[in-house]
Amino acid sequence: MSVSKAWQEVAQAVLEGGRVALENRQYYRLVPRYLDMGLSEDELRACLRWAYTEYCKDEINAKRRSANPNSRDFGTTATQPLKAVSEVSGVSEASGSVDRNEVSLTETEDGVELSSKGRTISNLEQLVEAAKIDLSKWVVLEWGANTWESFYRVGDKHRKVQMWQVKARLVPSVLSSVKPVESRAVYVPSPAPIYTDKPLVAVVVPDTQHGFRWNDLRTRLIPMHDRRAIDAVVQLIARVKPDLIVHLGDGPDFAEWSLKYARGPELLETTQPAIEELHFDLRRMRKAAPKARFIYLEGNHCFRIRSALVERLPVALSAKAVGDSRGALHLARLLGFDGLGIEYVGPYGSAQDDWYWEDRVRFVHDGGVRGKGGQTVTSHVAKSEVTTVFGHIHRVEMAARTVHRRGATRTIYAASAGCLCRIDGAVPGATARPDWQQGCAVVYLTDRTESVQLVPISEGSLVWNGVEVVGQDYGFAVEAEFGRPVG
Repeated sequence: MSVSKAWQEVAQAVLEGGRVALENRQYYRLVPRYLDMGLSEDELRACLRWAYTEYCKDEINAKRRSANPNSRDFGTTATQPLKAVSEVSGVSEASGSVDRNEVSLTETEDGVELSSKGRTISNLEQLVEAAKIDLSKWVVLEWGANTWESFYRVGDKHRKVQMWQVKARLVPSVLSSVKPVESRAVYVPSPAPIYTDKPLVAVVVPDTQHGFRWNDLRTRLIPMHDRRAIDAVVQLIARVKPDLIVHLGDGPDFAEWSLKYARGPELLETTQPAIEELHFDLRRMRKAAPKARFIYLEGNHCFRIRSALVERLPVALSAKAVGDSRGALHLARLLGFDGLGIEYVGPYGSAQDDWYWEDRVRFVHDGGVRGKGGQTVTSHVAKSEVTTVFGHIHRVEMAARTVHRRGATRTIYAASAGCLCRIDGAVPGATARPDWQQGCAVVYLTDRTESVQLVPISEGSLVWNGVEVVGQDYGFAVEAEFGRPVG
């Protein structure tokens, strides 16, 4: 049925018996009867409201005057039937066409929300193009589209059109601020430091143990490292702008290469995703402090590939890439250290597995292990000759010893910086309730003293210089870059 014919029947119904319902604004009594006229329920309600003011104004004014002789008359509305429909459906009677889409952009706490309504934009691609959004800098979290039929007038004829409402929610992409690995070194050594009132500063990154487990259906990889804790340290590096970054080792967990612990099927085929995300995080640290010297110490977990090859396939140890003296599976090659300007220190367990900062602060992965909290640093400081910072035990603790020599005193510290892996028992080999703590360290060096400041991390949050730094889960960015289900 045409719209004009539908209007004639609505008007006739009002005159014949719908006036009482309209006068009492009980439109719902008339609506179901006329839904088959080709109008939507909302459009029919708009029609009935027009009919109410058009046909019932005399009765309304009579009631008003009887109650209050000075009341103003309820005038005739200028709204015509098709205009009443346009107010509901988005049809413009004056122009005789459907309004063009207008794209709105609203800022949210974590990004932006796009929205459009009309007939020209019906999918995400058209919405993004109309809003001029650069998808290299934004990630679409979710989107949806709704559709319905409406009417517009061309001359004396009325036609149906398909209307669309499209919405999308976007967040900034971490990838927009990260550059891919380059083969050339980006670190240029600086001259020997001259001590001033401004101390040299180092940020110490402990064991991250990047690794994954498959879920039961092997559809997603569950991280064993704590992304929020790692992100908090990256933010700290950006705030401190250190002269030196030291990663204490055990960046990868390499669980499926272990010869000590049982390897279940959930750990198989997890090495490559772990290497990719560890490189992603090392790259973010480098970007946070592009001028800093970056040292990486090999740890016992880093050593797992070499141990497994020695035990099971020793011939693979001699395989080398052309023009590279390192083994094909050398940690520095796997993680792209050359392109990030990272200096490798190792191998683990050798006489070259520690590194000295100005011959006054020693960094090493393994400082020994004692059973209870505090015992490891106490044992270590008793035999140390310089301040030492180490990882491996996954605890945040420090001990000090004062040395007296030739009338002078000097205080030596031994500190464990904690870890950045999960501490809920998810790491293979750990107990269900390990006595581990998350954290990192900041070390200052002047011409008179060394200062080690441990920075505990809890639930992805740390406090530095009176400011809380809250880490975020960036798994969606890793998934977007490498195409693996790790988000």
